[in-house]
Amino acid sequence: VQQISNCFRPPPGNDRWEAVIYFEIREDGTVRGVRPVERSGSAAFNLAAIGAVADCASGRFGPLPDELPYEVLPVQFTFRPRGIGR
Repeated sequence: VQQISNCFRPPPGNDRWEAVIYFEIREDGTVRGVRPVERSGSAAFNLAAIGAVADCASGRFGPLPDELPYEVLPVQFTFRPRGIGR
């Protein structure tokens, strides 16, 4: 959550925008399958949300913990102008 929050730079404007983005974190920490589940109505806001995930895809997440019994961790984030909700 913190990594994505550090990368998320929403455009100024409507404080009611909300976008839901789905992605998967692979065992090695790389990201795949980034796609919007719900769009905000603002192309700039949607791109900022997708961009935040893409910025983290370069290794900011790190590998999945060994004790996690998954090879891929599905994640869905809700982005709002004042922060990220789960």
